Parts: sequence; structure tokens; C-alpha cells
Amino acid sequence: MFGIETYRSRLGHFLGQIGPHMETRAIALQSMPRFPDGSLLRGESSNTVFFVEQGKKRPFHSMEAFHFYKYDWNRVTNV
Repeated sequence: MFGIETYRSRLGHFLGQIGPHMETRAIALQSMPRFPDGSLLRGESSNTVFFVEQGKKRPFHSMEAFHFYKYDWNRVTNV
């Protein structure tokens, strides 16, 4: 019940069980819309504006910060 072969066997069984779930997640991530760096995004039901940088959404913590960096409110996309 111990040793590398037992570990590999159990790991193979575990990965076999979660494999279909991981494939579904990968497909879901691929189908999500991608926004180019520099995009300004805001959810329809949210007041928080996000700046897309290196594929990650970075929130502005205040409207003062948004204006400090001289972003244009007309460039914000509602998603």
C-alpha cells in the first residue's frame, strides 16, 4: 500500500476521474471573450472599472485614480 508504484496508480486513477472536468473547464476558458490589453471594462451591474493588462483585469479603486491616469469614460465597455 506504500511506495512509488502505489502512488502512481492512485494518481492515475485520480487524474482519470477529474480529466473530463478539466477538459470542460479548458473549453469554457477558451470560449470566454478576450479583451486586448488597455481595454477598460465595467460590469452592467457594477460601478467598478477594470483595466486589462497582460490578460488580467485590474480594478480602479476609485474614480479619482481613473481620472488621475487620464482615462476617458467613453472608452469603458460594459460587459
